Amino acid sequence: MKTFKFYGVCGNCYKLDETVWEAIEDPDDGYRSYLKSIEIAREDGNYTFSRVPLAIVEARVANDIDGWKLWDVVDGHLWLTVGTDNSDDYYPNFVFEYTPKKPQTAWENFIRE
Repeated sequence: MKTFKFYGVCGNCYKLDETVWEAIEDPDDGYRSYLKSIEIAREDGNYTFSRVPLAIVEARVANDIDGWKLWDVVDGHLWLTVGTDNSDDYYPNFVFEYTPKKPQTAWENFIRE
C-alpha cells in the first residue's frame, strides 16, 4: 500500500508529499462535464496548503465514479473524491469533493503518527 502525506486542497489542486496535482475539468457542452486529466500543477501557481500534513492518505480507485478517493489510513476519513460521475449516462458530471476535518481533529491524527 502506497501512502502519501496530504496537505489539503486549493481550488482544483491538492498536494501529496511534495507534489501539487491539478484535476482538469473538461466542460464538454455546458450540461456535461468530465475529469479530463490529473496533471502536475504549474510551479508558478499561487497555491495555499497546510505547512504540516493534515493526514497520511492512501489513493484508491473509486467504486461509485470513474476516479479516485483519498482515504486517511489512521481513521478511514474520506478527504477527497475526484473523477467523473456517470450515474446519469446522458449527463456525466465532473467531481472534485473535498471533505476537511475540524482543524484540531486533523492535528490530533497527525500527532498520533
